[in-house]
Amino acid sequence: MNSGLIRSLTVLSSVFSLAGAVGTANAIDFGAAPPSLDYPTAKSSELSDAEIRKAALLDQKKNWYREELSLLSSSDPFPSKTVAAVEPFTGKKVDRTLVGPAFKSRAYADGYDYYRYVTFYNIDYRKEQIFALPVLRAECYDKSDLWSSYSYSTTYTASVTASASFEGLGLSATFSKSRTFSTGRQISATGGIVADYTPYAMKQDWEGLTYIQLLDSKTGKTKFLEKLTKSTPWWTYIVFPMLAPTWGTSPKYPMPFKAKDAAWTFSVERTILSRCSAIDFGA
Repeated sequence: MNSGLIRSLTVLSSVFSLAGAVGTANAIDFGAAPPSLDYPTAKSSELSDAEIRKAALLDQKKNWYREELSLLSSSDPFPSKTVAAVEPFTGKKVDRTLVGPAFKSRAYADGYDYYRYVTFYNIDYRKEQIFALPVLRAECYDKSDLWSSYSYSTTYTASVTASASFEGLGLSATFSKSRTFSTGRQISATGGIVADYTPYAMKQDWEGLTYIQLLDSKTGKTKFLEKLTKSTPWWTYIVFPMLAPTWGTSPKYPMPFKAKDAAWTFSVERTILSRCSAIDFGA
């Protein structure tokens, strides 16, 4: 192959539709409801009593979260310092933190008049070969800064499980909607080797826990809401009705958080198969 020839390989409009995708137009209009509150539509006559009670509870929780969005603070009264990536209850280090916006308290909360959601999570990376694109092989004679190139575009959807709304978590309301992933990569050939170039998608899955951080705006004092016990203060369930046990349920706090396919990165890996000798060049 002529080393000066640039090959362009393009794949467009591939669509990945992942199970568990969440978020609807109506939900976005009112602020996205917690992804875990999605519930299949069915006629009442087709549902059992337990399913009807569950559906009613989920509808109530959606209303709570929509009401919560009206409590968003126009400014952020929390201290500007970065929240360390260390879980408050266990002291375990995590990869990252996700800090949501400030909300005004629904009611008197022992002097704490603002709160926000802080998520502590780890990132799991998955490497998947993009089979829609070919593996390129550079031969002994190939030597060029612009030997070849990849161009790739697709759409993907993040699947999220959480107890807070996307806005409350600090995510965009479009986080769970289909997103376009477009990228290109130029590949150079160094000459003197035989090598394969393989395209991959590096996919991120996030998993962690969401805590509620309280603020006394008069003193600047902050603390994380403590674990729920029999002695939990009465105001906790007024300020955070989603934590109140209902119909035998036991809400989890800190709240589990998962985001599958949260972000993608395009990469090309080179595998050297052999090094060329003088005979390979016809000497």
